Amino acid sequence: PFRLPPGKPRVCLGFEATRQLVSLVGPARARYLVLSGELIDAARAREIGLVDDVVPAGELEQVADRFAATIASRSQASVRGMNRIIGKIAAGQHEPDDEVRHIRLRALTGEDYAEGVAAFLERRPPRFTFR
Repeated sequence: PFRLPPGKPRVCLGFEATRQLVSLVGPARARYLVLSGELIDAARAREIGLVDDVVPAGELEQVADRFAATIASRSQASVRGMNRIIGKIAAGQHEPDDEVRHIRLRALTGEDYAEGVAAFLERRPPRFTFR
């Protein structure tokens, strides 16, 4: 179990931590969590969107390794590009800018896109360049 802020509501969370909390659970739930100091368990944290997944402690390393392997098997240009775009959206950007358009163009014209299409057509795992 954990609570926000840790210990009870005697500490004012920083702006960035509060912004992230509000973006995850919404303003009403964020207000409740911070002001109540209520302990919540992992199942409740998942239910309200504070965490993405809950796994038994003994399986955490295996689950994390599988997730890391999945990401590592993807086009790294696409992984970096999507992370950048998601970061821009999370920061409040509502429309694509030149950087976003460049990321998208590169994704559709780069070596990894061609390799992904070829791998799909040949029914084999892709061999991305990792550039």
